[in-house]
Amino acid sequence: QDDLDEVNYSIGIEDWEEVYEWAYCHDDDSNERIARKAVECYELCIEHDMPEAALDLGELYDTGKVVEQNHQKAYELYQIAADAGLISAIRNCGYGPYYGQHQDIDYKKAYQYFSLGALLHDDANCLYKLGDMYLNGYGVDQNEDYAFMLYQRALGCCQKNDRDSVFIADAQFRVGKCYLDGIGTYKNTEKAHELLSLALVNFYKRRKRDHFVIELIRSTKELLVQAQTDLDKETSDYQRKWDCELDDLQ
Repeated sequence: QDDLDEVNYSIGIEDWEEVYEWAYCHDDDSNERIARKAVECYELCIEHDMPEAALDLGELYDTGKVVEQNHQKAYELYQIAADAGLISAIRNCGYGPYYGQHQDIDYKKAYQYFSLGALLHDDANCLYKLGDMYLNGYGVDQNEDYAFMLYQRALGCCQKNDRDSVFIADAQFRVGKCYLDGIGTYKNTEKAHELLSLALVNFYKRRKRDHFVIELIRSTKELLVQAQTDLDKETSDYQRKWDCELDDLQ
């Protein structure tokens, strides 16, 4: 009751910053009454032009926590936050139509949001997803050179700032694969092996919080085997060349 009295007082004096902070701290409360009050607070904050509340409430609808799961409602709330320039919401609005999470697959709409995140925030996640679209020709003309450039830029963002460091394994994996197969750049097996090895370590760091990472770990291991095989072959070829040169000298 003390918690509810606290937030009701903030609502009464229209201190929407305090109302939002209270909701953010209580939206996963084990007490259903308090958790539902947090939802009510988010709705009030949205009415008073607080896009952060739209993002957080959208995540509740996406996961089905406290409220009944509703992906379409979640997407509509993400759009409110994305229109205000919040990068997490922009990413979510890109992923929705890209994977068909909230609607039919719509690569043009996904491209619009990923481009927005890349232009407004130089966001690594949006950059490498744009790279995926150019690599595969999803909603755009296929362009491997442009895909590689976007992957490199994403990796640079991950290395420069803490916000994007969470995506570093995804960027390392993509740049490493490009170097391994000569996609949009020259083949460089040593660089590929180095980046893929780093990606594997960083994917393992995510294993406890990201259930999608299992497939990424498997794919990275497969590429590392390919890189290792290529390096061993190159080493054997050089050894034979050196042996032949030595025999000629003798």
